[in-house]
Amino acid sequence: MIAEVSRAWSLVPRHYSVMVRRGGRLVASVQAWPDGDAWWIGRLMVAVDHRRRGVATALLRHAQAVATSGTTHIRLNTGAASRINLRFYESEGFTAGPTNGDGMATLSKHLLPDERAHRSDGPPRT
Repeated sequence: MIAEVSRAWSLVPRHYSVMVRRGGRLVASVQAWPDGDAWWIGRLMVAVDHRRRGVATALLRHAQAVATSGTTHIRLNTGAASRINLRFYESEGFTAGPTNGDGMATLSKHLLPDERAHRSDGPPRT
């Protein structure tokens, strides 16, 4: 798949975004941001006609790889009833925590000390 990939810090302070466009159409994206010692990942989306091609996996792994130094765990939210999403995140090493009252499940992945040592000061600013 030939696509235009853009990476940027968003207008929201300290939020990082990756957008994948094909023919000018947004086909995938992800956002990430620091919150204390956690690195949050959100808004991971892939257009229906681009799914099952490894795009979500690549974006999720990229969003984790650019976590800032001092990150001890990575967190994200998804719908508690979204079995496909839950299986996907669990296959990537995330563990589901308790479901909150609004139907969302928080998943987390703890980083081992050697994984933490290789963190940078976040994604490149472009």
